[in-house]
Amino acid sequence: MRSTSLASRRYLLRRTLETVIYWFGRPRLIVLVLLITLLIVVLGATALWITEQAMNGEPEFKQWDSAFWYMLQSVAGISVGAKVPLSETGRVIAIIGGVLGSALKGVFTAAVASAFVNRIIVEGKGLGDYKLEHHILVCGWNNHAKEMIKVLSDQAFGRDVSVVLLADLTENPMPNARIRFLHGDPTVDADLERAAAAHARSVIILADESHGPKDDSTVDARTVLTALAIEMLNSHVYTIAEVRDTLNRRHFARTKTDELVASSELAGGLLARTALNPGVGHVISTLMRLDQSAEVIVTPAPKSMLGKSFDDVLKFLRREQHVILIGLCRNGSVLLSPNGDQLLTDGDGLVMISNAPMNL
Repeated sequence: MRSTSLASRRYLLRRTLETVIYWFGRPRLIVLVLLITLLIVVLGATALWITEQAMNGEPEFKQWDSAFWYMLQSVAGISVGAKVPLSETGRVIAIIGGVLGSALKGVFTAAVASAFVNRIIVEGKGLGDYKLEHHILVCGWNNHAKEMIKVLSDQAFGRDVSVVLLADLTENPMPNARIRFLHGDPTVDADLERAAAAHARSVIILADESHGPKDDSTVDARTVLTALAIEMLNSHVYTIAEVRDTLNRRHFARTKTDELVASSELAGGLLARTALNPGVGHVISTLMRLDQSAEVIVTPAPKSMLGKSFDDVLKFLRREQHVILIGLCRNGSVLLSPNGDQLLTDGDGLVMISNAPMNL
């Protein structure tokens, strides 16, 4: 019974402390303190200027700007060698200004410190929101998300692209990574708006297991709902969704998902092809690993290449750009190693293996 009472007191104390930190850390309070300080300085300088007009007053304070600088130093607590008031009323005004200034300095210091602490708490718990554009939004969380986000954040950071993770987790699962975390439900419009989904350049929808493993149908159904919610906010964003059960591909036909990645299909296909053709696994791993320079690039075919044959473009790119053309993207399909006389048409994408950035 005593332990329960002690735990309740600790909880109440922690909640009270968080409330105080939140209240002091509000930007409005900092602005309000600064405005009150300025008001005290102006009113005090005016009162000092009026009182020191008497015969026994300080002659220097007969100029309002001199009174202003004195009140400013009195409130700030910094001496700049200004004259002091000589009249009794002027000295009382100076003392009141100094006392109020000391109190306001304490409030201002607490407000600034609380703002920093509050920001750390908010970011760690994912309770804020972000005003971003052209960022990559990752929705959901599962057991292989860490490795994906690690690669993604390193690659995106080098290209000055922000990465935001929106998942129903209590705290940031990767506090040391270069990502911005938001606690929320990717199927809810309000949480997507906090993640600036309407202004994202691309969205990755993971097979969500943030509440623990579930059957593939339930996970894929949630992915479809997330895709529909994103489509309502931003119909032009490029969306990549992870699907668990390949039979559920048909459900995504009702969404505008640009690419579907079947994780089980990729793993199974890679294992089977490696068993039949040893070395394939090494090749794919090299292309996917972050510490290797070679990677697969897909880029729109320049207008200067339209109408040329695949072989001609392959030779040109190998000679001028030192890349290897391996296929074309056409009408949502990938043509790997097409016929050499295949002509490039408007809208084609070039699938290449490159070791360095390209300049087409």
